[in-house]
Amino acid sequence: MKFTYLGIHGLDEHFGKIPLGSIILLLGTPGSGNDIFAMQSLYIQAEKGKRIVYLNLDYSQEDIVMEMAAYGWSIEKVREKWIFLDAYNKPEEEVEKIWIEYLDSIVEDNWTAIDTLNTLMEILGREETDKRINELRRRARKNTGIHYIIMMKGEEERRIEQQIKRYVDGVIEFKMVEGENKGVINVEKMKRRKGTWLAKEYRLTDRGIVIETVGEIR
Repeated sequence: MKFTYLGIHGLDEHFGKIPLGSIILLLGTPGSGNDIFAMQSLYIQAEKGKRIVYLNLDYSQEDIVMEMAAYGWSIEKVREKWIFLDAYNKPEEEVEKIWIEYLDSIVEDNWTAIDTLNTLMEILGREETDKRINELRRRARKNTGIHYIIMMKGEEERRIEQQIKRYVDGVIEFKMVEGENKGVINVEKMKRRKGTWLAKEYRLTDRGIVIETVGEIR
């Protein structure tokens, strides 16, 4: 079985083109690599000259920079293209201000991430978070770029997960094989794109995520 790094061509070569202006839910259990997938994909885009805005709620900016460096992704190399909006351990009123700054960053050709939706819901409440995701969707439609929402599976009621899946344009789920450093990435949903949904086997390595390139898992 042949594996390849999620390289310069990003997602397209593995899963088909994700429509620009999309909000993509990256769903997985802790340790499944859904957050690594977001960092890796965004870092590749930063190397290609795209502007990145990363809203961090679960970990400090310093912790995320160290995590990225462990995979060889140096923030210093893309410093002019990568912005952190640090909402880690901030009170609700400050998170509200940072959220407005995040929405204002949804402009032409920017790529963004929210890490994680679970913490945003914990701070703002479910109804307020729903309103904000709907506003994000309206902003995203008017611009280009792709906007990732990282969500930890199993931390919310299944009903809530299903409702969030309805709100977003795409759902990519990460399922690790218990006791092994591999799993399956499944494209469960992708609006505005024709074709079959794909599933690919993947591994977590010291370079980040590598994806199986021979055949498709149906």
